[in-house]
Amino acid sequence: MTDKIFPPSSNIQPPAQPAHQLGEVSDWGSSIPQNYGITRIVLMPRDPRFLYAYWEVTEETANSIKSRYGQDIFSQTQPTIRRILIINGMETDKIDLSVPLEARNWYMQVEEEGSSWVVEIGLKQNNANFIVLARSNRVTLPKGQMSRVTDEKWAELQTQMEEFLTHSGGKLGGADSLELSKRLAERWRVLIQGSSWSNQGGISSSLVSAIRKT
Repeated sequence: MTDKIFPPSSNIQPPAQPAHQLGEVSDWGSSIPQNYGITRIVLMPRDPRFLYAYWEVTEETANSIKSRYGQDIFSQTQPTIRRILIINGMETDKIDLSVPLEARNWYMQVEEEGSSWVVEIGLKQNNANFIVLARSNRVTLPKGQMSRVTDEKWAELQTQMEEFLTHSGGKLGGADSLELSKRLAERWRVLIQGSSWSNQGGISSSLVSAIRKT
């Protein structure tokens, strides 16, 4: 495998755009670089059954691998993505997938929804030895079904909305639109304050109690 697979950071500019009509203004901004000069692989969940990974292997990393394993190491090995299943924080199953390094990104189908994974990009030798070039972050796929978790904040918000709709239908017992607006504004104020206080952006039970009193 030649070194052209590991190009340095690119400064190539986008092709010239056609002349615009008089009065038109277009800002194409800076071009997106082909490389960032960092050897890495990044893993992302696409949906409950697919992972997506993209990677970069720099020339510096390639030269380092060649100095350790020989100048022909890339031509004598199989570029491979190793998919590692994580269960209870422990690495379990390892699944190897042959890929061309120059592809720079790959989709991977998995069997189990909601599973957690880490991937490695590397070179697999004939003796099954695996030379790791980069290791990814850990991701957990979403489950392909509605959550069984019922969060009180959504139930409370639904209850409040139903109450507002009832009031707007004339069942508030004499309250006019100004009073209703004031109550809506107060509830939103409490919700926004609670959102900024909460690390998770959620609403605590104490905050729900405060909303009920408004």
